[in-house]
Amino acid sequence: MPVIRLQNEKGNRNVYYEFDSDDQPLGEGGMGRVFRGRRVDVAHGMTRAVAIKMMFDDLPDHVIERARREASIRILNDNLVEMIDFVEVNERNAYGEVTATHYHVVSEFLDGLNLDEFLNGQTTNHDGSPNPTAQRLREEFSDNRPKFVGFVFRNILSGIIALHYKGFIHRDIDPSNIMVTSDGKIKLIDFGIAREVDTLAANERHLTNTGQFIGKSFYAAPELVLGDLAHQDYRTDIYALGIMLFQLMAGHLPFDGPMHEVCEKQLHDKLPLDEVADKTVRRIIAKATEKKQEKRYQTAAEMLADIDKWMMGKTSTTQNTPKHPKPIGKIIGIAAGVLLLAGLSVVLLTQQKDTISTEKPSVQTPAPQPVAASEPPKPVEPPKPIVVKTVAEAERLMMDRSTAPEGLAMLNDLVADQDFKAVFLKSRLLFDPSGNANDRQFYDDRWASMRSNSGLQTDNAEAHQLLMQAFGINENDYVMLYQLGCDFMSGKRGCARNAGYALWCFNKATEVLGVDNGEEAQRYKAEIKAKRDRLKNIAAVKPK
Repeated sequence: MPVIRLQNEKGNRNVYYEFDSDDQPLGEGGMGRVFRGRRVDVAHGMTRAVAIKMMFDDLPDHVIERARREASIRILNDNLVEMIDFVEVNERNAYGEVTATHYHVVSEFLDGLNLDEFLNGQTTNHDGSPNPTAQRLREEFSDNRPKFVGFVFRNILSGIIALHYKGFIHRDIDPSNIMVTSDGKIKLIDFGIAREVDTLAANERHLTNTGQFIGKSFYAAPELVLGDLAHQDYRTDIYALGIMLFQLMAGHLPFDGPMHEVCEKQLHDKLPLDEVADKTVRRIIAKATEKKQEKRYQTAAEMLADIDKWMMGKTSTTQNTPKHPKPIGKIIGIAAGVLLLAGLSVVLLTQQKDTISTEKPSVQTPAPQPVAASEPPKPVEPPKPIVVKTVAEAERLMMDRSTAPEGLAMLNDLVADQDFKAVFLKSRLLFDPSGNANDRQFYDDRWASMRSNSGLQTDNAEAHQLLMQAFGINENDYVMLYQLGCDFMSGKRGCARNAGYALWCFNKATEVLGVDNGEEAQRYKAEIKAKRDRLKNIAAVKPK
């Protein structure tokens, strides 16, 4: 079998990737083919399944740069696909000269199907195997649409909140870019046209021209349709979420037709909100899809709060939900005659109901007869709100003393699941920053509040062990690397002093920071440089 092995010439020489090019691709798009492969870490004897996008060789430079940027968006979150690496492989002639370069994007392998496929009736993964999550959601989709929509949307919004928190907008949110995985997760994928909100200028314009429409017209906000780069921000994603919420609830997209017609409708037409039965959801969709950005939800967290209120207020989860709905992919058009007939039927039924309810009875109603006492019917309990475990939710709970134990339990579950952000946060909750004034410079006072509310005691030894655990999960977070380097440089923060380990961490943090010139990055760069200068005669050694 033609197994292809990939390794960056200037990367970690202990790590390589491989896949069989004869295997059936997981998918194919305009940029390349995606194969299932594996990541091999020789130093630690570890392997993991990955998805490898083998990019076509004739792509223009700006497409390659987009792929490079996509691979650099490395955010560990249960509801976002994990980007792992960008691998460049050079072909050389007999003289060692580079004759061609092949590019690959590596991300986590997701065993599942996309939401678009699910909405069209599919419940099996791409390899044909059953997807238990999709099968469960299919039942909810048929029998309890609000519960289905609430679960899916809360997960999507959790991922969007994490993406926005890191300063990125997705710009291509639609069901085809949302995965339903066999292990119960809903994940937002494909950061191909994502960008940082605060870094437009020339750096962005050579990748996307002003006035050029990118994305999918069915979900595109007005500023995306116009190619107005200066005004594309977090609210651009919120518009797409509003369109998708309409689609999931109504069973079809609000606007249909050729691309140019749909774009015109996105700019000028109101959504047919009367096709959504639930009044609360209509209000959420209306606010999310306002043509003017300042009238939309300003953050995804605001939209999530309204989704939560809606879910908690549902006492009847089957009302207005068809028992056996048809798949709700991109349903194009409904016969006007059927709509007219349906509308006429509703009017006639409503008139008949009003007549019956107001007409006085023509005969005297007999007096009620005594009946045997019986137990009163048990009240119907509203469904419990769906709890999506995220580090952000755990933090929110721990900031309130009354809910801190619940938040700590959630955090511990995420730590057990090897969630990088959870492990790092737990290490900081246990860390005692009082030993050194410089420690306070990069210490978040919220950590002290969460620790106090949760009843935790500082323990630098355990904090260091958790930091090493976080390092084993993801060694490309500069904040974690800085803190770990300080541990080894001090020798008084839960571990023995090791200047070689410390220097390696500071060097790696500098590499990860790269050309980031944000205010926080500048503070870290200055402090890391000062520490590296003190260790300049030491040999750097990667921590074990």
